Amino acid sequence: FDSERKRMSILLRSPPELGSLPILFCKGADSAMLDADVCSGGQALLTAETEPSRMPMPPKRSLSTVSEDDVDDDDVFASDEWEMEHIYGLQSHLGEFASEGLRTLVLAMRVLTEDECA
Repeated sequence: FDSERKRMSILLRSPPELGSLPILFCKGADSAMLDADVCSGGQALLTAETEPSRMPMPPKRSLSTVSEDDVDDDDVFASDEWEMEHIYGLQSHLGEFASEGLRTLVLAMRVLTEDECA
């Protein structure tokens, strides 16, 4: 744990039957792990004029879980509408927990390349 970064990370390898891929897991305070607009419910997320380049969690860098039944095609992760739906849901949950005085943590996972681990 790094108190300055307000997060903790661990690097593991997947089992050999899953390719022995290096995977980085990171947990920390939502305010340290997420874009400030997501955590605070900033107006940049709520306006129709928001530029795609200013989106806080681009689809290729974000982690989400979608059941196979929900996936109609390969472009589901590129959908701005799909992404915004999840950001609004995240904001809603963070707001509810904060109003109850609860502390929130975020868990992230990223599969790395061998070069990134060197």
